[in-house]
Amino acid sequence: MRPEPEKQRYELYLMKRQGGGHFVTGYTRWKDIRAEHVERAGGEEAVEAGKQALLAKVQGHRLAEIRRSRGLTQQDIAQRLRLTKGRVSQIEQGKISGQEILVRYVTALGGRLHQSIYFEDGDIAAIA
Repeated sequence: MRPEPEKQRYELYLMKRQGGGHFVTGYTRWKDIRAEHVERAGGEEAVEAGKQALLAKVQGHRLAEIRRSRGLTQQDIAQRLRLTKGRVSQIEQGKISGQEILVRYVTALGGRLHQSIYFEDGDIAAIA
């Protein structure tokens, strides 16, 4: 246990760190406030749409990173896919996405898409 003066200094430090003198006595659980935030975002469908849009954007940026790391240009990919360079740019920005697009893009990179199922118990099963 801390000596009394040191303990008081530590409590004062915590008090200042936690918001100007207010002790934090608990925490807020996401499940307690989720409904309010979902409603503010426009409902469950809007949240899901936003999630999918964000995932498409992240995936598109990752495809662009991989393309650059392999020394390929958007024009190279466009020729291999028989698309315009603008369409490749849209894929890399996440504006166009989907499983078929992903498979075709990966093939244009010279690779194969490997898919797996990850289970909560730790098992992994390859499906392609």
